[in-house]
Amino acid sequence: MQQHHAERVELFVSNTQIIKKSFKWQHAMMHRLAALLYAAENKTADGEAIRQSQELIKQNTKLFSAFRGNSAISIAAMLSLKRMKRRSWQTPCMSMT
Repeated sequence: MQQHHAERVELFVSNTQIIKKSFKWQHAMMHRLAALLYAAENKTADGEAIRQSQELIKQNTKLFSAFRGNSAISIAAMLSLKRMKRRSWQTPCMSMT
């Protein structure tokens, strides 16, 4: 059990570094939250997927939307994880047809 926790902590630290490099100008706590979201799903952070989700949010919200503040990176991380799940779920189904 201890090994499992140590691996998760290592993944969290690794994810934090990946996100920190991809989003230099965002708040440090938001880096950690996004990294934690990925670590909770046992996945390595994908800076490009988060950036694409952030662009999607920008395109579909107004200038003063609540989705564009400090929480934008964490919302984009949640959205990128959701999109990853949907893609991985749909891929096997599509190959069966």
